[in-house]
Amino acid sequence: MGFRFVVLGALLAMASAFSPTTPARSVVPSSRVSTPIVMAGWKDPYMDKFTGKKETLKTAKTDFDLEMERTAKLGGLDSVPLPFTVTTVAIVAYFVYLVVSA
Repeated sequence: MGFRFVVLGALLAMASAFSPTTPARSVVPSSRVSTPIVMAGWKDPYMDKFTGKKETLKTAKTDFDLEMERTAKLGGLDSVPLPFTVTTVAIVAYFVYLVVSA
């Protein structure tokens, strides 16, 4: 019975290793007042003050764009090596077997 709790604890530890956490707060409070940064002379078409002509940038597709389209069609999992996938599934199945059989 004790082994079952050890295995459950190991599974919990592995699962919690990938859980999102909140960032730690700074111990020293900041008393500075920040002012917004303004870039003088910048002609950004998304700024409210910009009154010029807005243009669309058109570029040719690169090899990276074509590879991203190809992997999107496959679900994005074609780049995961088969030995890694098989090993991960075997480890998880073994832990589940240990928990169920204990």
